[in-house]
Amino acid sequence: MMIKRVFSLVIATFISLVLGISSAQAANSVDNSILEQKILNTGVKVMDSDVLKLPIEKMSENSSVKMFWSKSSYCSAAWGTSPVCKARYGTWGSPGLKINYKWGLRWFSNGEAAVSGRGYNAKGQERWYGLQGGQHGSGKVPWGNVLSVKAVKVKPMRFGVGSSIWWQ
Repeated sequence: MMIKRVFSLVIATFISLVLGISSAQAANSVDNSILEQKILNTGVKVMDSDVLKLPIEKMSENSSVKMFWSKSSYCSAAWGTSPVCKARYGTWGSPGLKINYKWGLRWFSNGEAAVSGRGYNAKGQERWYGLQGGQHGSGKVPWGNVLSVKAVKVKPMRFGVGSSIWWQ
């Protein structure tokens, strides 16, 4: 009796996954074809393929620089490491654009950190720009006409103590 029940559950799960994937693929193919056409029309460089799977924020030089808590991400680093953490949304830039980063230690983190934000130089090459060290910081980094995902590198600065930050 138990084997029959487990088998039924496995079959039901398989069928729902197959149906869910096929409908999602159909929806994504329409969205992706529209996005691909916009990319071709604007000449923006896609620098991180993950961006095509995320919601996208279009930025320009005169865009508002408001930061929202809903766009906050978190990054934790153990002593001796420097992980790269990505945002949950993509950023569509424009020629000459500089984007804002802001960060701070989370309430339970006792250390200090050195944080770098991902940006792109005039040739569209990825570069990491310092965003100050300590317990909080911010900065503007060159982005340009690039479609990518914001990211930070976090390096704990206090010996033997890791760091955990929130960032935007």
